[in-house]
Amino acid sequence: DVTKGKIQRNRQVAVLSAVYAKMVGRWYVAEKNPCRDVERNPSKKRTRYVTDAEYKAVHAIMPARVQIAMDLALLTGQRQGDLLRLHWKNATEDGVFFQQGKTGKRLLVGISPTLEEVLVRAKRMVPQLPREYILRKRNGHRYTSEGFRAIWQRGMRKAIKTGAIAERFTFHDLRAKSVSDSATIEAAFERAGHTSMAMTRGVYDRGIRKVTPLR
Repeated sequence: DVTKGKIQRNRQVAVLSAVYAKMVGRWYVAEKNPCRDVERNPSKKRTRYVTDAEYKAVHAIMPARVQIAMDLALLTGQRQGDLLRLHWKNATEDGVFFQQGKTGKRLLVGISPTLEEVLVRAKRMVPQLPREYILRKRNGHRYTSEGFRAIWQRGMRKAIKTGAIAERFTFHDLRAKSVSDSATIEAAFERAGHTSMAMTRGVYDRGIRKVTPLR
């Protein structure tokens, strides 16, 4: 029973429940999984849509490296983790290759003039050589999820404090924006690499999609 962080508590109980499941069914060091009887906090799907104006306002505040990450997230529609471990060897003339860490799905995001310009900016980041990761720190190493999240939160606090935006949004909300801003739901589904169209429609498509009348 907390005012904030209810969904985080659900996830913590879920992790502990997974551990207990192994303790009961594999290691035989516990007789039952007490987490199965713990009532979860009610949750609802996220509906936050990032407008173009909000995107531009936050983009202007963020460091150059985070700006590149934002642009890649919007253009490719990929998750933060997949972007942070993206190697330069995955970027070719044909496109940027991803093997999604969550689903294992393989997809190639074709090169566009806008995406190419973002990759050029990434190449110019220090250190320029040797280059291994597209998104890299000044020492050339990749960002950890926790380190990148800390930078993002600092930028968000600044955006709220300066009045650039009125409501926070997460880096993952940019994946939803990539889906929502797609010309068709089919294109959004293919780019996001979801395992089902229901996920694309029900969770990530948060904008207003124009449809045609029956007659």
